[in-house]
Amino acid sequence: MELTERQRQILRFIADYKARHGSAPTLREIAEHLKIYIRGVQYHLDRLERAGYLTRPRKRSRSPSPTRSPT
Repeated sequence: MELTERQRQILRFIADYKARHGSAPTLREIAEHLKIYIRGVQYHLDRLERAGYLTRPRKRSRSPSPTRSPT
């Protein structure tokens, strides 16, 4: 799957945030950083998870974890 620019931005933000803070950002933090709606973040995270770029344990707000880096 070819990543969109928005999906690359999301992955970079999650990785950078996790490196700085020790945990992943919330959906709201991702949405605020990228100036998009939370539903848009959910959509992109679902697509990234299906493509194998991240994992998200269910029922945890700070759970997105990149498994591959964007190319």
